[in-house]
Amino acid sequence: MGLPLVGFAAEPGVGVSSCLLLLCGFGFAYGLGLQRPFLDALPPDGQGQAFGLLGSGSMTLQGIGPACFGAAAAGIGTGGAIALAGGAAALTAGWILTWHPPTSPVPVPNCSTGAENGTEQHACSSPAQ
Repeated sequence: MGLPLVGFAAEPGVGVSSCLLLLCGFGFAYGLGLQRPFLDALPPDGQGQAFGLLGSGSMTLQGIGPACFGAAAAGIGTGGAIALAGGAAALTAGWILTWHPPTSPVPVPNCSTGAENGTEQHACSSPAQ
């Protein structure tokens, strides 16, 4: 998400800037698809709180980030500040990856009630003895 923004350090023209921002937008679109695996990794009784904290943290950074990088732009210029923001995002993503290396998701068993075939037995439990 942040890596394309580093290209702004070269003060590109409108066409290249548009392409860099499009690539950055793809990163945001990919992030939307990560919400379901995020919730699936949490215990059911903590999902609401965790998703609320995720939203609050995102909104906080969306408010503080422009103020901080706007102040930086006054000293190093707009392109430099955008590149700095992109570098910070890329470094943060790399740091987060060190917490838990990515693994393939564990499949969740389909626990139907058996009502569709009239047995009324839970598919994830052993048969009654």
